[in-house]
Amino acid sequence: MEVRYTTSQGATREALRVLLATRCGAVLASTAAINQLKVLIVSAPDELRAELRKLRRPAQIAYCAQLLDHPTQDFEHRMTL
Repeated sequence: MEVRYTTSQGATREALRVLLATRCGAVLASTAAINQLKVLIVSAPDELRAELRKLRRPAQIAYCAQLLDHPTQDFEHRMTL
């Protein structure tokens, strides 16, 4: 027996499908960003790495958002930030 949906049921079902697909995409993007942050912390200069490892993830994100490139710093330091 074939299941048939009324127009409102079909629209609700489609809206739920879109919502779940969007949520799945957001979770994947969030996971990728967190993994990238972890890799950057591992490869950061020792002083910065030690500072960031003391912090929890939201504080790490806030700390990194405030980092600026300073042309007076040596090339290696600037390229690892």
